[in-house]
Amino acid sequence: MGITSETITTPSIRGGHDSARSQLTEPLVNSGSLSSYTQNDITTSIGREIPDLKIKEVLAAENSDVLIRDLAITGKLANLASF
Repeated sequence: MGITSETITTPSIRGGHDSARSQLTEPLVNSGSLSSYTQNDITTSIGREIPDLKIKEVLAAENSDVLIRDLAITGKLANLASF
């Protein structure tokens, strides 16, 4: 018996374990919490520089979760963030 189109089932393209999948229902949006810092777009391949940003201060800030999220979004959109 050969393989026919009736015997082939399309496998699910969703891989991995359910608990490891993203729980986000929409894209992350930059809140603007880093707008008070000077930001320089160096080049498209190098990315963005935030010279006044101190990671120690970000981690100790009351709104550190928002700052870290915005920093991650900025790094992703600019390909790289240096500080």
